[in-house]
Amino acid sequence: MLGVGATYLVLVVAAALTLGPFLFSVMTALTSTTQFAQEGPLSVPAPPVLDNFISLFTSADGFVTPVAVTVQMVAVILVGQMVFSVLAAYAFAQLRFPGRDLLFWVYIATLMVPQVVVVVPLYLMLSEMGSRNTFWALVRRSCSAPPTRSSSCGRTSAASPPS
Repeated sequence: MLGVGATYLVLVVAAALTLGPFLFSVMTALTSTTQFAQEGPLSVPAPPVLDNFISLFTSADGFVTPVAVTVQMVAVILVGQMVFSVLAAYAFAQLRFPGRDLLFWVYIATLMVPQVVVVVPLYLMLSEMGSRNTFWALVRRSCSAPPTRSSSCGRTSAASPPS
């Protein structure tokens, strides 16, 4: 009986630790700006207001524009990833051409380069191309980069190129 009670106690504590931040988020969202400034973030909203949600969806710098841009980016990157990944996988798996094995290993080697290393050169290249602060600057690199940068063309082992 003690074991079952201890298990439930641990589960209740874990649930409180997990759900606590969500409860505080909802409480803060339903708190008016003046009450939040006067009483702090952990006070119970009295009375609960929906002004924060209204301004979130109606203000010029609100929530709708970033979500729309994100959806557009995801759609373009998804199509680009599907096209380039399928073409690369087909080329490495089915076609025989000179330098295929070398190109495959160069591709695998680029997967080992950390993203941090390419940030500055990528920024400089995009600046030179005149596409700084544009939608395509955000999307171009992700369309042709391997998905999750750990793909090995759909194979489970990257020990050797397909024969």
